Amino acid sequence: MSLARPPNRRLVLLAALASLLPAFALIAREAPAATGFACGEGKANLAAKKCDCPAGKVESTSAKGVSSCVDAPKPASSIKPVGSTAGKPVAAVAPVAPASKCPAGMVAIPGGTFPLEETKKSMTVGAFCVDVNEVTVADYSLCVGANACARAPAYSDDPKLNSQLCNAGRAGRALHPVNCLVWEEASAYCSFVKKRLLVDEEWEWLARNGDQASKFPWGSAAPDESRANVCGAECPPHVLGMFSRQPKAMIPGDDGFAETAPVGSFPKGQNRWGVNDLAGNVWEWTSTSDVSPKDGSSMKIMRGGSFLSEDSLMLQSGLRAVEKPDARIAQIGIRCAKNL
Repeated sequence: MSLARPPNRRLVLLAALASLLPAFALIAREAPAATGFACGEGKANLAAKKCDCPAGKVESTSAKGVSSCVDAPKPASSIKPVGSTAGKPVAAVAPVAPASKCPAGMVAIPGGTFPLEETKKSMTVGAFCVDVNEVTVADYSLCVGANACARAPAYSDDPKLNSQLCNAGRAGRALHPVNCLVWEEASAYCSFVKKRLLVDEEWEWLARNGDQASKFPWGSAAPDESRANVCGAECPPHVLGMFSRQPKAMIPGDDGFAETAPVGSFPKGQNRWGVNDLAGNVWEWTSTSDVSPKDGSSMKIMRGGSFLSEDSLMLQSGLRAVEKPDARIAQIGIRCAKNL
């Protein structure tokens, strides 16, 4: 896994502009002068004879043209009761949000323009739908069952098989993110559900909370055990011996998961639109290609960090990493998107 050069972060602050609306005064027309016509005398309400009614009274004319002064109607209240039960007011019901244009399990993300952290170039993304959660083992198994996806590598404790941390075939892992998939397998799954992988710029826009330019998906606070599944106190002793070196803990606390966590286990780490696990758990393949900083070979960009991330830089919204598209690594998973 290769990390792109750490960007010089520049948070974009947008000033909120208050709109000043012109104030309009309502000017009453001058009423015609009274002509001495007394209301209630049974006389016709002729055009030249108007009632000179006292304060609190208004002129009323019957079907036969007879005028009289009656009590002025009280102005209707701008707040209307919503009903009552046994003499007690019924609480108003909050307005229902319009139905989402996105399929179930997805949320709509508005588009916008922003400077991509890595290149500082201004990028524009359109509105799109995105999965609230990373694709799970259970989700992926449906594609396998339909013969539309290759079977995900099953867990094995044999270090030679590079699958000691794969989730497929493990008891209790149905709601964990599917991992150990190469890029083509990830793309094939999204196609099966009539979606696609996110474009790199979409992913950054999503993680930075659009025009809020957040450092992390949840905001500016440093990562901790309540916001993301990363390498915490539980990590080094668990994976000792699985890798060529022992990882170091990013956070001093224990996030409760030595490997991946069931998707959505860290609600405090959601972004502004309620999307889970944009930082930690598993890196996520994007559809965007890049080249290796080492040898110029073709690579794919991935985002978000993983359960083995040791540095908070890996979780930052503007950080991208690249990997060979045929890499089969337990730290990489899938999230799908759809045009809105």
